[in-house]
Amino acid sequence: MFEHGRDRVAGWLRGGCLIAVAAAACVTRAAEDGATLRGDQAWAHGDYEEALAEYRLAVRRGAGSGDAHLRVAHAYARLGRVDEARQAYRRAIEAEPGLVDQAVSDLVRLARTAQQQADRFALASALEAAAELNPDVNFARLAFPLASHYAANGEHARALIFFQRALSGDSVPEVLYETALAYEEVGACESALAFYRRFEEMVPTRQQRDAGWHIGKCSYDLAQEFRNDGDHEGALTLIQETVARGEPRTHLARAYFELGELLVSFARCAEAVDAFGGAAREDPSASRALARRAEQWIDQLRFGVSAGDDQGRGAMDGEEGRRSGPPGWPEDLEWAC
Repeated sequence: MFEHGRDRVAGWLRGGCLIAVAAAACVTRAAEDGATLRGDQAWAHGDYEEALAEYRLAVRRGAGSGDAHLRVAHAYARLGRVDEARQAYRRAIEAEPGLVDQAVSDLVRLARTAQQQADRFALASALEAAAELNPDVNFARLAFPLASHYAANGEHARALIFFQRALSGDSVPEVLYETALAYEEVGACESALAFYRRFEEMVPTRQQRDAGWHIGKCSYDLAQEFRNDGDHEGALTLIQETVARGEPRTHLARAYFELGELLVSFARCAEAVDAFGGAAREDPSASRALARRAEQWIDQLRFGVSAGDDQGRGAMDGEEGRRSGPPGWPEDLEWAC
């Protein structure tokens, strides 16, 4: 009898505990729902700070669903708090992966708002977050201001990623020009030249001046690379571009001088005389050191003598069977005149 009574008491206790747990769960659920409802009401009245507070309260009280985190993310996004929105979207997607498209859409919308407000930092953060969630997201129209933001902050390699996205649509001169600048900044002059030339094809002559300066500079720099790699024909074409542009003025005398050296290596001796003459004419230095060297090469080419050179046109190299140039002649070039 006693045992039976004890079993009945134990059963009541177990039942009471279950009822208490269920009641607590119901209270918690009601609290979550209440906070969410209050948040929705605040949102409907445009009070996004209050809505955010209620949505966060719902999450703290145990609402761990993707929808709960999505509400928090929406509120952060509406308030322009991009980094916090980014984290909330991640938590929403961890809870419900199917929310990724909604999150990306919200972030792109946030980026557009940032663009309208000329807030490039918020624009960059929102689009970076969208790209992290979905690397294939298409935001070509926003890619250009984002790329310009990175370029303005000296992150040229990063900018190029987004310039390329911007170029996936219809190429416009401004995008081409800034893409060329970014390539030049990272030392990729060959790519930069291609974009500068495309830019020139699209704009009137009066708008080509700055591009012409960069083309001259990039051609000069790239010519040095080609020459170091033994591609003298490529170097010659590029140096001729710099000379034809007449820019940059600070490089022009040296460009003429190197043009003369390259022309001699191809036995284009009369043209070389003219090029060395250009170097003498354009030398801006007070010492006129480059001009004097250019004049020595002119004498060498015209008369077979050079100041301080007792060997006439240069000696024959018996081992390699080619003529070495006058004193100071670059080792990478054959003396062909």
